Amino acid sequence: MRLGCLMVMSLGLASAAEPELPRATVARVTGAMVVDGRLDEPFWKQTAEQGGFGRLGGKGTPSVATTFRVAADATALRVGIVCQEPNPEQLVARTSRRDGPIWSDDSVEFLVQPGPRFYYQFAVNAAAAQFDARVPLEGGAGTAEATLWDGVWQTAVHREAGFWSVELRLPWAALDLGPETLGTWRLNVGRTAARRMEYSAWAPVVKGFHDLPRFGYLDGLAIKPTDYPLDGSRLQIPPLRVGGNRFRLRLPARRAGPYQVKMAVQRWAPGPPPARRPVGQPLSAKGGELAMDLRVPVKEAGVLQQLVVEVAEASGRPLLLRAHLFQAPDPLVANLAWPVAYAGDGQVRAAVTVALAPGFAPGLLTARLTSNGKAVGKPTAFPLPRSGDYPVALPLTGLPDDLYQLELTARVPEVGEFREVLPFYKVVGPFDQAGRAAGPSS
Repeated sequence: MRLGCLMVMSLGLASAAEPELPRATVARVTGAMVVDGRLDEPFWKQTAEQGGFGRLGGKGTPSVATTFRVAADATALRVGIVCQEPNPEQLVARTSRRDGPIWSDDSVEFLVQPGPRFYYQFAVNAAAAQFDARVPLEGGAGTAEATLWDGVWQTAVHREAGFWSVELRLPWAALDLGPETLGTWRLNVGRTAARRMEYSAWAPVVKGFHDLPRFGYLDGLAIKPTDYPLDGSRLQIPPLRVGGNRFRLRLPARRAGPYQVKMAVQRWAPGPPPARRPVGQPLSAKGGELAMDLRVPVKEAGVLQQLVVEVAEASGRPLLLRAHLFQAPDPLVANLAWPVAYAGDGQVRAAVTVALAPGFAPGLLTARLTSNGKAVGKPTAFPLPRSGDYPVALPLTGLPDDLYQLELTARVPEVGEFREVLPFYKVVGPFDQAGRAAGPSS
């Protein structure tokens, strides 16, 4: 009996020690939003300011304050974050690339859980570099699925004396909304002050910004489950290469439509996402699925690019937005077996790899030798029916010792021409007959 009382008292003390989870309410607003980081549009004055940040793990109040506001319109969530900072010129922002390690910089993170399957992380450093992730509730933030997800969203950073501020615009169509969407979302906002190595958060998290059970609450969203009838949570885009990539868009649909698919491909750059153009005519879902074959033309390799896919309803309102960041591999890569060829080898050999989008028209791989800018011998052509590895060998018999270049050119109809030049020396080797004759006697 005494033990039972102690257990009840212990449970009561533990419950009393649990911090109260904070709540924020979304302000429904209208009017344009210019994403410039300034928070100077009139609607921000209608939005309640949220503060009360604490150091990570309940270790007291941070040395500088952070506040945020959340508003919503018919198509997106609007977030404004203000970080007090006595020396904004000393902010740390080493990372400039998309999805880089911005958490080691001065940065803010907006984490939100709209439904039972995922929560989302949108992070921005003081140089406006972005990081995003869609974290499955089964598996957690360390899974590849989380970090490979790319959202379509906008952000900007502004600095002034005494503070720096961030604006984010997160389209509803990027958040996998549907019948499972919660009436009240879970929310946390975190800040990293890199120079002071200080981490603070709005919610009383202990294990880090991703401590989901201790997230606060976001009220007042009023999302209708029927407004988003497409399920893009399992949408997968295959690896993209130079050429005309093709894949089949397949989306479970809870409404017949009609729908308009739109698409854009371009180099990735900070700022607004690229304008999407319609692909084909509006189409309807059949058998509960919206399906369409998409052709994705890629013209460059080795640079960060983005594919944006949008599906809109007849009125033009976006229902699904998904980005895919990629860097296409070089279409032609060649390596010599050895940068020096001996006379006794009889030939120069190279390993050639062709990496183009599947289904291209057969082309030709041409190899030739040059020296001092002049062709040596006749070129040799190899059929190029598909991507893959191609061994190349050209004869060296009768050629004098010299510096040569093995020039390789892949020509593929409707895709392009790609070239590699591999320099090498032809010399008399230690086991060549000529080498032994010229060497000193023993």
